[in-house]
Amino acid sequence: MKKNIVCGVVITCQIDNTTKCLMFRRSIEVKNPLVWSFPMGHAEPSEQALYHALDSKRERYDVLIDIMLRELEEETRLQSAQIGTILERYIKISTKKKNTFFFISRVTEREYEEINKSIVLNFENDDFKWFDLETFNCDNCLHPSINLNFDLFMELINGD
Repeated sequence: MKKNIVCGVVITCQIDNTTKCLMFRRSIEVKNPLVWSFPMGHAEPSEQALYHALDSKRERYDVLIDIMLRELEEETRLQSAQIGTILERYIKISTKKKNTFFFISRVTEREYEEINKSIVLNFENDDFKWFDLETFNCDNCLHPSINLNFDLFMELINGD
């Protein structure tokens, strides 16, 4: 059985020698409400079929990037040109039913300012903020998959 695919992105910016991560608070309209998360979502059936039909790692990677960008635009109205450089590394979190891929993007301070003015939230989220996850201190306020894999996310964010 082929697993479902979920893709997300961690958008970061270096501000005053601190790495800030753009996070979104999930609305009461969705599963896992009122916790902070990165933009992420499930692949559409056609995207899943395409991904599983491909043999090339590069082609699969490109499909994952497309899924991530579609989800980002759907949740925030941000376009790929607004989120800086998408790095060639990612983390993969596997469960029995799905594979979740998180990519990382680095933005400049100018792009950071533009992002803050450009975000338009859909029903899935009701707020957004930039957090320093090194000092983030809030029990039970991160999405369960982020909480469970926090060390992996920190490696993704801090690795260069």
